[in-house]
Amino acid sequence: MQSSGTRQAIVVGGLMLLFGALMLVETFYELNAWIWAAVLIVSGLGVYGIYATARTEAWMLIVSYVLLAIGTMVALIMLDFLEDSFVAVYVLSAIAIPFVVGYLRTERKDWGLLIPAYVLIAVGGMLLLLESNILTDDTVPAYVLLAVALPFLIVFARDSKQWWALIVGGITALVGLSFLIAADLAVYVLPAALILAGGWILVRQITQREADETTQDQTSET
Repeated sequence: MQSSGTRQAIVVGGLMLLFGALMLVETFYELNAWIWAAVLIVSGLGVYGIYATARTEAWMLIVSYVLLAIGTMVALIMLDFLEDSFVAVYVLSAIAIPFVVGYLRTERKDWGLLIPAYVLIAVGGMLLLLESNILTDDTVPAYVLLAVALPFLIVFARDSKQWWALIVGGITALVGLSFLIAADLAVYVLPAALILAGGWILVRQITQREADETTQDQTSET
């Protein structure tokens, strides 16, 4: 089996040689974007293959993911699947995914990883809604405030003892809803309120059930 130093040399040295050679060729001949996409994707798969031989060096997995994400983005642009601000949405989502995966790999214990993921997804969602003309300049403040309020409401829904989160989230949500009313979108206020209330009830029910099951398990063990 290859040593850690050997694998590192193969990845770093190989990528430097490959992209250095391509950049040199680019100075004399204009390379098609498909060539870059193919090289990035194949390189990403190659790095992952090296990582898979031991699965001890997480940085290789990160390098592989970055190469694959960029290569896929170039391919999607060439296929006209990504245009204008949708590229930004893709980039933000691609950055957010590793944080979500990291949270899941820690058995949902490291909540800190969800913070940057949520921010990136929320911003990406806003750009997507703006590009789709669902959001306008007048409703962006409402979206931002409601996006800020949601995590606090979820915190309270998971643990009613965290009453401070309800105050912060409730006030922020009310201000956000007031922006919707000011933007002549009062027709959306009631559905939005129902969705938030329904979501809160469901999350609260699920978390309460998990807490009851945990208590029962602990009781049975003792």
